[in-house]
Amino acid sequence: MVNVVTLVMVIIIQNTQNTTSTALQIKLDELILAHHTAHNAVMDMETLSESELDRIKMEYAELAMRARKQMHQGRPETGTPDLPNSNPL
Repeated sequence: MVNVVTLVMVIIIQNTQNTTSTALQIKLDELILAHHTAHNAVMDMETLSESELDRIKMEYAELAMRARKQMHQGRPETGTPDLPNSNPL
């Protein structure tokens, strides 16, 4: 009996986490859409393969590295630079 109750509780918790995750994803998508310089193509990134995600992550890491370099040189590190290959996906 305890095993059945435990299983039901796990299912309920997973369902709640899935709902929360979906709601969070929708909120993030709305923020991307609301920003005029955002790459709208990143909204459904969870559907990409691991290699595609790794490539995009490396491109964003390169942007961050360039921004830190600019900051250390006393230059503004804000703005909306293009991704290195000019296409997020």
